[in-house]
Amino acid sequence: MRRTLRGVAPVIPLDPAKMMFDQMLEGFALSMRSRGLAPSTIQSRVSIAGRFQQFTGEYPWEWTERDVEDYTSSLLSGGTQLAHSTIRGYHLGLRCLESRGVLYPRYATRSSSRPSTRSAYVDGRR
Repeated sequence: MRRTLRGVAPVIPLDPAKMMFDQMLEGFALSMRSRGLAPSTIQSRVSIAGRFQQFTGEYPWEWTERDVEDYTSSLLSGGTQLAHSTIRGYHLGLRCLESRGVLYPRYATRSSSRPSTRSAYVDGRR
């Protein structure tokens, strides 16, 4: 992947996956701003995605249902146990990331043929 900067020769990123993830989060934040969400809400949801990425060590296109389960379990079993409402808030943040087409851009229209992998779990229907 090449990215051209003004006044600089084409640059090949050292970590294209990280660059893609950062751009995904920027797009996610832009989408929320355009919908009029509060800056604190935007920052919180972007932060949730960043923490989840750090926990898994993977990028969104590699996340699985198991990752969400492991993350939730680790939050519930840590030294400072989080409230279930906090966990639901984290699930909501991940669901919002998915629903804006950030995780699965080609399925952003929510068509009935959309594959359902993690969404049912994150939505709390399982």
